[in-house]
Amino acid sequence: MKFDVDGLTIYGHSGGYLGYVSMLMIEPTKNISVSVLINQTEADPQKICTELLKLTYNFVVTAIGHKNDGIPTSFSLKQNYPNPFNPGTIIEFSVPQTSNIKLEVFNTLGQKVSTLVNSKVNAGNHTINYNASELSSGIYIYKILSAHFSDSKKMMLIK
Repeated sequence: MKFDVDGLTIYGHSGGYLGYVSMLMIEPTKNISVSVLINQTEADPQKICTELLKLTYNFVVTAIGHKNDGIPTSFSLKQNYPNPFNPGTIIEFSVPQTSNIKLEVFNTLGQKVSTLVNSKVNAGNHTINYNASELSSGIYIYKILSAHFSDSKKMMLIK
């Protein structure tokens, strides 16, 4: 449940008449409060509650950062997801400058089974949707290679 009351955003959850009620209150730029209440009776669940716990976090904005136009500062290869997968998975990698990139998939015998990228790639964050429907179940290694970086990760295909 979401409520807006006098500039406060309140999110709540009820566990039933004889149960618990939890609430999260957010005051813009001031504080966040979390309350856990318990209903003591079924007769009047809106008014007869005991507060079990209340936490308040005060905060002040001290700095506002900005993104660097989406250009990463270093090369990276992320773990695929989902993993294990059947038959599709997503592989993400980051390139800080335009580079020749090779991204390949190998079986556990070291045999190349797919070449996903073998070209000049612009700086940025990149996503590959890999469909491994032609492969059999098993563990595969994907590897990225450039003049300045190499990395590899394992992924598991389950059919």
